[in-house]
Amino acid sequence: MAKRFVDVIHIATQSLPLAAQLAPDYRYLWAAVDDGEIIPGQPLFKKGHWNATFRDAVVLIDANSPWLNDPDKLSRLPSNRIIVDANCELDGVAGRTLDLKGAARVDFSDVTHLAEVINYNYYQPMNTYKIDFPEFVVDPDFKGNIHQEGEAYREFSGDFGADWVRVGAVRQVMWVGTYAGQDVMVENATTGSLEVKGEVLTFDGIDPNLQNRYEASGPEMRVGVPVAQKQQPRGMQFQLFVRGKGTLRLGDIHFRRTRQEYGATLVGGEKIIDPEGSQLEVQAYFDAGDLKPPLAVYFSGYQTAEKFEGFGMMRRMGTPFILIMDPRLEGGAFYLGSEQFETRVAQYIQGKLDALGFSSDELILSGISMGTYAALFYGARLNPHAIVVGKPLIHLGTIARNTRINRPADFGTSLDMLLIDEGGTSHRDIKNLDDRFWRTFRTGNFGKTTFAVAYMLDDDYDKGAFPALQKYLKDHYATVRIWSKGFVGRHNDDTASVVDFFTGRYNHLLETDFGR
Repeated sequence: MAKRFVDVIHIATQSLPLAAQLAPDYRYLWAAVDDGEIIPGQPLFKKGHWNATFRDAVVLIDANSPWLNDPDKLSRLPSNRIIVDANCELDGVAGRTLDLKGAARVDFSDVTHLAEVINYNYYQPMNTYKIDFPEFVVDPDFKGNIHQEGEAYREFSGDFGADWVRVGAVRQVMWVGTYAGQDVMVENATTGSLEVKGEVLTFDGIDPNLQNRYEASGPEMRVGVPVAQKQQPRGMQFQLFVRGKGTLRLGDIHFRRTRQEYGATLVGGEKIIDPEGSQLEVQAYFDAGDLKPPLAVYFSGYQTAEKFEGFGMMRRMGTPFILIMDPRLEGGAFYLGSEQFETRVAQYIQGKLDALGFSSDELILSGISMGTYAALFYGARLNPHAIVVGKPLIHLGTIARNTRINRPADFGTSLDMLLIDEGGTSHRDIKNLDDRFWRTFRTGNFGKTTFAVAYMLDDDYDKGAFPALQKYLKDHYATVRIWSKGFVGRHNDDTASVVDFFTGRYNHLLETDFGR
């Protein structure tokens, strides 16, 4: 099979001496004009659109580019994959288009630095993950008190004195690949005078120059212990220390290959941080597409892998889109948080609508399973044109209750949410968590919103979700448009049919309501 490259495409009157400085996985392609085949059989544009062969390419633009005076072609380039020479002057239209497309600015006169930016940050995979909860092993000599709250967090408390005391370490040795660095992000909060420090040791059995120690403490650990980017692969191990008196609340530990200032998880990815508690986060990615309505938002479902779900599906639609994922708890915390946090999520979406010049009637919110909660919940704040969901979940307390009989030993995260959101597992706590959705949903104005809902007839998570939604909408909006289809099976059955309905309704909306 032919080797696959990340193509670095440069259309300008003069080439750059870049090829020799790129990593082996990259390929520099230069041409003076864009109307030929940049590689045999592959032009840059096909039928007026950017060739999908180059959808993950890095595109370089400098003062000699023929596209600077062609905003239409700039709008077709792949979002968040454009690097513009910092010395290049842009007019208003080109500048606005490139800003919306997420273009970065780098000085092309320093070709070595340009190559480093590409090699270290414009890789393709989403290399992020967190360890399983038991993989952080408490030091056998640790003398403090330990309290565990489900698999949401552990608390370590005591008077540890003025010197650093080792709490524990991640059991396994992690791998840092070629041309890679890491941010080891630690969810934490402290009380009293307690201080916390994370330490990463990197090592190589052959090269002693790769043996380094990296540290971060306190709030810095929520950003990450920064492990420097190097060309050589290394092993690494994380350990945690405390000193002083008080309590440490320790949540998940995330290992994320860094993209430096160019994005979180993906180039262009951003963090939306909850300002309260342990200041946890969700992540959002905006792709301006062809800059034409609508803006489509997709909330990822429950997933233990920390990745933006639905990237390929949404990109193929061509429309501007936002992906939002929730890396909290084992596989997500249903996009809930403090009032300020939930406002920030809604403001992020509204901000992209405003930047594009779109109205709320040019917004579609969507998700499958866990993502349905967010699409409906934030729909009440944003009053979108449409909400498209598959396997809706809205009664989080009921979902937790169903683990006892309907799904024993399954989806423990629902119990973690009940504990952290309501502080207990009583019938009242269950009802309060169920009501949290309705308190927000009832504030929405859905008179002009179309709903498309695929649901499971025997859903063992939240069987009452669709009937409750349908009744509420029909009772309050007599002319509301609801497209729905029920499928035989439990929540995790027949996902393929649900996805077919989901994408079919999406495409129908794009064609009939937006002329796509």
